[in-house]
Amino acid sequence: MLIKGIRISDGEDILSVKIIDILNLISNKNNLNWMILFLNGMPNPGKGLYLSEYRYKINQKNGTFINLEDLLLLSDIFFQIYEMVLIGDQNVNRLHRYDSDEEMYELCEIVIELIDCAFWEVHTKDLALINLIENNFKKIELLF
Repeated sequence: MLIKGIRISDGEDILSVKIIDILNLISNKNNLNWMILFLNGMPNPGKGLYLSEYRYKINQKNGTFINLEDLLLLSDIFFQIYEMVLIGDQNVNRLHRYDSDEEMYELCEIVIELIDCAFWEVHTKDLALINLIENNFKKIELLF
């Protein structure tokens, strides 16, 4: 069976894994272009105005491009992220909204989703990354 991704749900009552924890495991993150397709969460104090403007821009029709430096700072902006869809690929033309999740998973090098504050799903064809995630987090489930 072909592995399509991995689900991460570490933490007791609250998910303890942050986006930066996943990004730090991606060896080629500097070579990828990044786009946020959806983002919702609670900002840290003093970050609300910036975040609401940014969230509006992200949740528009086509999402928004984000550089790696700003992407790594997202964990500092949020007290808690509720939901997020992030895609990465070397080919910038693949970064857009898709008609179906399956098409997005198939065409993008990496898709990272936070679903309802409960778990992260990482979809990638990079089995080395799947193995890294499997070895670095406790509560994981392979997605076929």
